[in-house]
Amino acid sequence: MPAETHQFIEDLDVDKVLELLVILVGVDAEPTDDPGGIDLGPLGLDDDGAVLHLWDAVAEEYGERSVGELDLDDEPPATLGELAELFHLALRGDPEPGPPHDGGAEPRQQR
Repeated sequence: MPAETHQFIEDLDVDKVLELLVILVGVDAEPTDDPGGIDLGPLGLDDDGAVLHLWDAVAEEYGERSVGELDLDDEPPATLGELAELFHLALRGDPEPGPPHDGGAEPRQQR
């Protein structure tokens, strides 16, 4: 059996990543709130250093040791939901972003 640090959670989705981010940044979110719409600026997460610090924590929780660096060359995420999607894609190794997080609704089709 592989060590826990080598396991990958097969059913990991954006909402699970978002739940972890809410805990890590200390957002008080009610179950009916959509924390995905919270702006990163007021949380102090509007610079690459803060985002990379969170990435390290998320990659340690959900990824393998083989998870690489986070690519921040594209437009930076503006909300906690966009950040969760960016992290989710990086954990999956998926270079193509999907539709933005919309609070649990079904994903939209890519064009």
